[in-house]
Amino acid sequence: MTETLTHTTRVSDARGPVNTGSGDQYISYTVITEALKDSRGKSPRRVLEDELRELRRRFVPPRGTGEARELLTRRRMILLDADPGTGRSATARVLLSERRRTNDTIHHLPLPGEEGGRFPDPEQIDRHGCLLLDVSEAAPGTWATVRPELPALLGIVRDRSAYLVVIPPSTATAGEEVELNPYRVALTRPSNEQVIRAHLRAEDITPFDTEGVWPEFPNAVLDTSRPMRELARFVHLIARARNSPEAGSTFEQWCAGAAEVLTDQADEVARLAADAGNGPDRGLLLVASLLHGSPTDVVHRATTALLRVTGQPATDLPLLEQADLAQRLKEVGALIDPAGRVRFEKLDRDRAVRAHFWNARPDLRQPLRTWLDDLVTDPDHGVGGESLRHAVERLVSEHLRTGHGDEVAQLVRRWGRGRFTRARLDSASRALLLGLRAEGSREFRKAVREWAQSETLPRWFRDLLVEVCTGVIAFTHPHQALVRLHHLARWETGDHRARDALRDLVRRQPDLRDHLLGRLVRPDHPKADTSLFLHLADPVSLITSAPGESLPVERRVVRERLVIGWSRAFEHAPIGLLSAAIGHWLNVAAHHDKHTEALLAIPVEGAMARPDRPGLLYGIARARAHRVPGGPERGTEILTALREAISAARSRSSEAVPPRRPTEENPS
Repeated sequence: MTETLTHTTRVSDARGPVNTGSGDQYISYTVITEALKDSRGKSPRRVLEDELRELRRRFVPPRGTGEARELLTRRRMILLDADPGTGRSATARVLLSERRRTNDTIHHLPLPGEEGGRFPDPEQIDRHGCLLLDVSEAAPGTWATVRPELPALLGIVRDRSAYLVVIPPSTATAGEEVELNPYRVALTRPSNEQVIRAHLRAEDITPFDTEGVWPEFPNAVLDTSRPMRELARFVHLIARARNSPEAGSTFEQWCAGAAEVLTDQADEVARLAADAGNGPDRGLLLVASLLHGSPTDVVHRATTALLRVTGQPATDLPLLEQADLAQRLKEVGALIDPAGRVRFEKLDRDRAVRAHFWNARPDLRQPLRTWLDDLVTDPDHGVGGESLRHAVERLVSEHLRTGHGDEVAQLVRRWGRGRFTRARLDSASRALLLGLRAEGSREFRKAVREWAQSETLPRWFRDLLVEVCTGVIAFTHPHQALVRLHHLARWETGDHRARDALRDLVRRQPDLRDHLLGRLVRPDHPKADTSLFLHLADPVSLITSAPGESLPVERRVVRERLVIGWSRAFEHAPIGLLSAAIGHWLNVAAHHDKHTEALLAIPVEGAMARPDRPGLLYGIARARAHRVPGGPERGTEILTALREAISAARSRSSEAVPPRRPTEENPS
């Protein structure tokens, strides 16, 4: 989005935005994009692209992958039958990534009822698209709805030269629909050793002995009931141990430490929490896990804040008689490192402590949300920057791990209602990114849609949603990103960042054009959508297509939607905007001789809805004809062609049937 990324409005001083009143604050849009970058400075889309590349690098094909690849090539749809933890999702993504064209994404199809439309929805099936329909973790009954519709879905997929991988529930059986059996492929998981070795190679850890033989791995990680993601985590822990002086210097030590984390931490942490004899010590243990790696003063202030939220009485001891922070940390298995930061002594102990408190003390969940909200909204607590980001990411991760994403969405919405502060922006962006990439991302995409439909969002939060749609949602759900950007664009005043983002999204993925046009000519928001139509219905894109494909302007459904859009424009658009749009359309028609007639016919047909509109069209064209490429002489030719198009349309008007007006139920 080159136009919006460089735009900066009013900033009070060089230190950054300051809000001096109750109104919405104007900030640099680059602040939004920076807040969404990870610790390495990578944008969300870059992170997702890197993760897909990394998946292919570490991927160990389950048995049956070759058959699935061949069947997908031949039949364009496959159903992957496999037990949970076999690697079926990774296999689906790898197979589809092999089919992607440059800059294309793997499009995750919405489940029935997810977007409120029909299933299957032809609008969601792009030409040459790589489509994933994951029903493996869907609500009970979803597969019963999806299964009988798969033949119809396959017909659309084939018609549009796309590819579709379906992941049914593990309880689905091959006899449910006989016609689907030829598309089924059974996957069998590879050995744990193969998977672990692939991940170790990717981490540049190759602990061969003198004869070039891999060492044996602990029996605990060779259990075939362990999901593939736990094997990946095992290697991640080995890599962390390699970089930690406390974890030893040999592969055997790293391996043993990582295996211990996977198997023995829970009981030990439960004892540690029980041995912390009072509320302040338990509070310190919990806060140290949430702020692991933060400076001591930050941990101290955050602990004080948590004790206040939980109603812990203040100690009566004089200050100098109280135990110092180093002593108290030692009693809960933590320490202060040479840099003055609080850390746990054992590998991954902070995660285990967080999991223990979250699982064993559900009564602390609401106080923890209140505590986090206080840290975000009250700068007097002195917890900001990297420490606040850690607190948000770690507490949000516990919510998502246990299926409590709705509470996270409520926190984000609360922050999004407030005036701009960097803490609110950073925290809302971190929580949104985590939620949209979690297994339960459906509810976060739904929340973004609901927020986008609100007219009263603060500008900074609206801009954040624009970036989230383009940088995150569009990567896996481009049609859903389009819908949300459309809602945001309807309410815009001043800078039109959502509208510009819509234009850029359709330019990157031209197959979204039909869906966008279909939405812009629906009857529910005629005035707002008419202005958007004139800005977004680009005539150049209508005469541009991939090799071997028909031009959009030649396709019936596209022409019908364009005619409806122009008809509404002649009825609702301000004259200045209408005149500018007609001028642009004339310029493109004049510049492209081969398509002049087809392009001029579209606004002409739109003008036929009212008897006085063809005259208005011609009057605007005559005032602008001298400006078209080629000068006045070419302008005269364009006016002649326009008169002929109007005359031809009038002669047909008594026989013509008006194009069918789309509705929410039938947008085509």
